[in-house]
Amino acid sequence: MKAIGIVCEYNPFHNGHKYHIEQAKKLSGSDAAVCVMSGSFVQRGDIGVFDKWSRARTALENGADLVIELPVWYVMQSADIFAMGAIEILSKSHLADSISFGCENPDISAFIQCGQILAGEDATFKEEIKKLMGEGLGYPAALRLCIQRLYPHLENIVATPNNMLGANYISAMIKCGMSPEAFVPVMRHTAPHDSEISDGVYASSSQIRRILKDGGDPSALAPTDSSLPRYRIENIESFILGFLRTCSPDRIRAVPGIEDGFENRLISAAKKSSSLGELFENTVTKRYTLSRVRRTVLAATLGMDCGRKCDYVRILGMTDTGAALIKESHGESELEFVTKTADFAPAAESTFDFDILATDIAALACDDESLRAGGRDFYSSPIKI
Repeated sequence: MKAIGIVCEYNPFHNGHKYHIEQAKKLSGSDAAVCVMSGSFVQRGDIGVFDKWSRARTALENGADLVIELPVWYVMQSADIFAMGAIEILSKSHLADSISFGCENPDISAFIQCGQILAGEDATFKEEIKKLMGEGLGYPAALRLCIQRLYPHLENIVATPNNMLGANYISAMIKCGMSPEAFVPVMRHTAPHDSEISDGVYASSSQIRRILKDGGDPSALAPTDSSLPRYRIENIESFILGFLRTCSPDRIRAVPGIEDGFENRLISAAKKSSSLGELFENTVTKRYTLSRVRRTVLAATLGMDCGRKCDYVRILGMTDTGAALIKESHGESELEFVTKTADFAPAAESTFDFDILATDIAALACDDESLRAGGRDFYSSPIKI
């Protein structure tokens, strides 16, 4: 069976996502779409607006055939680690023949070249990034500026977050031994990333979250049940601030990607802030962007540390086609397929326990107080459509 992999968050799922799945399957001639989706936490350093099983169900009802969870250990890191985690799972599980992503640039050769640069060992490139970071820039900003200076013809690729993420997917494919030609870009048939503009049919996830927050009805833009219980990080801001005020610097210092001294800045900011908004405002620097700060806060809350690996494929939902694909891939997969949490015995260095903890912490952020109990990973079966 031919299948295409899609890395996603669906926070929430909208008409643009449905279009992407349809086009990815059509352009690649695939029988199935395998979606590697962020779980309870999402990469902007937030809690998913709906729980991961509800988001998986909506995807399955709108073209996806299999939804698997991207471990939170990857989700809470930079774009290159996020991309590497997702592509490595697809590669090791043998669930997908190709990869698709949404983009704003139709130049396939430019994407491949940018991906090759990111995957390569060019000494000049690395030295330039190191120099720019020494001047106080964070890695994403230094990377964009470095490419603009050394490879000006690729400036459009690094100009937008989605294009840059696409280049990271190709880089990850190369590192995983996949051909960089095995990707299917789909031009975004929707509003730009984080846009507040809508044409009445397509809108960004950010715009739909704003509509939901304001009590509006996004049903024309998203095939998502807006009556589902919602999750808001603001519901646990006292928990997070309290944690940081009592947290040891060592716990924050253990988070992957932390630089010396940042742990003290974060703890100090928590002590003088009365809300998460103030915490983020008091912590952001030229080097630490808002998204990075938000991810670091949640990663520290989870107790994330270095040296972890993914030894599983966590199934969130499937269609009959998805179930057939799992059966077909089972003998080749280097990873264990997990459908029942209680039956899985992860390795000591596995990322699995962080996924369970993330779900338990996210539960506390649910608007519906009756759904705030922990342990949902142990009694929620994969969605079957």
